[in-house]
Amino acid sequence: MNDFSPRTEASLLVSSAPLGWPDITIEARLTKAGSAIGWPAIATRHCVLFWDQPIGGAVVIGGAELETIHLAAPIILVPAGQSFDYNPGIPQRFRKLRIDAPVVSRLAKSALGLNPVSFQAAAFDEDQDLRGVAYPLSGAVTGHQPLDAEMIAVLARETAIHLASNYSDVPTPRRDLSGRIATAQLVRVLDYLAAKLDRRLSVAILARKAGLSIAHVSRAFAKKSTGRSPHAYIVGRRIAKAGHLLRNSSTPIDKIAALCGFHDQTHLNRLFKRITGHTPKQYRSRTGG
Repeated sequence: MNDFSPRTEASLLVSSAPLGWPDITIEARLTKAGSAIGWPAIATRHCVLFWDQPIGGAVVIGGAELETIHLAAPIILVPAGQSFDYNPGIPQRFRKLRIDAPVVSRLAKSALGLNPVSFQAAAFDEDQDLRGVAYPLSGAVTGHQPLDAEMIAVLARETAIHLASNYSDVPTPRRDLSGRIATAQLVRVLDYLAAKLDRRLSVAILARKAGLSIAHVSRAFAKKSTGRSPHAYIVGRRIAKAGHLLRNSSTPIDKIAALCGFHDQTHLNRLFKRITGHTPKQYRSRTGG
């Protein structure tokens, strides 16, 4: 086993921590050439690390070396209570997702009947659902894909249950996806929505992107996946994008209305005030946009 010391974090590029998300955070970090990185055991948080390229050097989790040399784009699970050490040798960029261990335990008990839930450190080449959650969360941090609080909670819940059902020490029955949209399908729909908010959107279009029937998407979207109807979710995403533009740009409000898919500025004003309690102009003034 390699002895990496002292433990340091790689350079922080962006982080969701200032946004105050409950239960889950995501960061983009950059390693420095020749410097070891890592952190001591954290009892209250599970970590998942994502690379988009092969990595070299030894990854040590909880004192045990983990083989990653054969992985094309590694995903590494660092369970709560285990330290992490890695000497990359060359600069590398990766994403670090952290989720509260008590939240995972609570959801594993309620959704899967697991009590308690624990994990072994693992490195694997692909997990479409986990990687699919990381991308929209990263997009929300950079502003590319603004997400509202309810959708952050949905993605945190999906991550927790996915980890428990796929990587728990205790064997679990396959997760029952009947009556819900699977995470990978849901993320595909969310990615499409983020890119097309300025266009006309319908349940039929969402169903086609998810590869499901219109009736299934309408029912599952509302009751099992996001807690809202497709229309309510789309409005929420449009308001979230408008809020981001009002805070972080000088784009005229009528242009923001068009970029976010509202009929006109009056339509944006009415819905924005109903949801936030402020007109777009008041919101921009209050938030320093």
